[in-house]
Amino acid sequence: MSSSPISLRLPTRSSSSFVKNPEAPTRSSSS
Repeated sequence: MSSSPISLRLPTRSSSSFVKNPEAPTRSSSS
């Protein structure tokens, strides 16, 4: 839940997190 709004506010940071976190993109895509 928290990741959703944060990634929307920081698209640049979100991209970096997705590449570093393999589970991040899977969860975000599901959301």
